[in-house]
Amino acid sequence: MVVQYIELFSAESFKFPGVLKAIKEERYHLPVVLVGDEVVSAGKKLNEGLIARHIGEQLNGAARPKEGSEECEKPSLEINS
Repeated sequence: MVVQYIELFSAESFKFPGVLKAIKEERYHLPVVLVGDEVVSAGKKLNEGLIARHIGEQLNGAARPKEGSEECEKPSLEINS
C-alpha cells in the first residue's frame, strides 16, 4: 500500500481527473482522501481512525462485518485461576 500526499494542480494530481473535476464542480472540498480508488473523506477534518479502517479493509480484501451481525465474533474473556 502506498501512501502519498499530492498537491492540488501538481503534475501528480492530474492522474486523478475525476477528483479534479469534482473539486471544480464543488462536489468535493479539500482535503480529499482516497484509499485505492475510493474517496474516503472530502472536505472534512482528517480522521486517522477512518483512514486506517479503510486501509485495513483494503489490505484484508473485504469489509469487516458490522457489529451485531452473525459474522461478527466477539472475543471471549477467560480467566484461569
